[in-house]
Amino acid sequence: MSEDLTTEPPVCPFAACEAAGNKDIVGRGRDFLYGTTAREFAVARCARCGVWHLTEVPDQRAMAVIYPRDYYAFGGSAAEPGLVSAVRGRMEAARIGAYRRLLGGRALRILDVGCGDGRLLDIFRRHGTAQWELCGIEQSEAAAAAARAKGYEVLCGDLMGLDTGAWEDRFDLVVMQQVIEHMHRPAGALGKVRSLLAPGGILSVETPCTDAWDARLFRRRYWGGYHLPRHFYLFDRGSMARLMTENGYQVVSARQVPSPILWIHSLHNWLGERRPLAALAKTFHRHNVPLLMLFTALDLLLVTLTGKTSNMEVMGRKKG
Repeated sequence: MSEDLTTEPPVCPFAACEAAGNKDIVGRGRDFLYGTTAREFAVARCARCGVWHLTEVPDQRAMAVIYPRDYYAFGGSAAEPGLVSAVRGRMEAARIGAYRRLLGGRALRILDVGCGDGRLLDIFRRHGTAQWELCGIEQSEAAAAAARAKGYEVLCGDLMGLDTGAWEDRFDLVVMQQVIEHMHRPAGALGKVRSLLAPGGILSVETPCTDAWDARLFRRRYWGGYHLPRHFYLFDRGSMARLMTENGYQVVSARQVPSPILWIHSLHNWLGERRPLAALAKTFHRHNVPLLMLFTALDLLLVTLTGKTSNMEVMGRKKG
């Protein structure tokens, strides 16, 4: 555990809002999953745009503290149980089918922002063709090296700090899965990604959604979507669609999709602070197959009946 954590004031993704002055605190908590700091963080809600954000955002110097070497996204594909990997793969294959229908049957040039060790790129490779170009951007040097070892073209570093001039107007599809909420300047990130898309290209953003049943149930402290202190800005479908529209995209799809892991993490966080039950918290993790099956079924039911889960996918086409 480290206390060497420096922060900066939040900057709302929408220019008309003043995030640093928001006083509507919706929740508080700490780093329940990795224990990188003992500091408590507060989450505020903007009354004008509805975005939820940290009142103190870890700055660039703090990234090495809040993202430990064993962070799941840096090497998660090798650690997944076979059944989890198979189910996830089937869901991703269905999504790739949707991308193909939007973009047509031609060879695709695809970029995964926050590609980790190449798990999603592996799925594109399995369900695509040999003509597809598969590239990634990843901030972890070790994860980027692992993805390169699989044959992918990967830039290593923070999206906003990278020189991506050679990639301008290159990609038909850019995927940002569980990434935009980690970024210090979400609007700037969408603008930079737009410069990498070919005319008519598609951006797919998957991110937690604050308009969800588990977000309401656990929001005061334990909601898994907070992922404290690594999720800086959180959206609902309306605010995410607006952000894309204001940054040069025509929204073509906005839907909430299952995310069993956020239920599991919420319960992990809740159990961890209840002494008689704390020992159970360690069983609530992303590789617990029975729990994944249970909460996947619950989320599918919630999507069917209410259209709401704590995860969403918003897709936009580059305008102009």
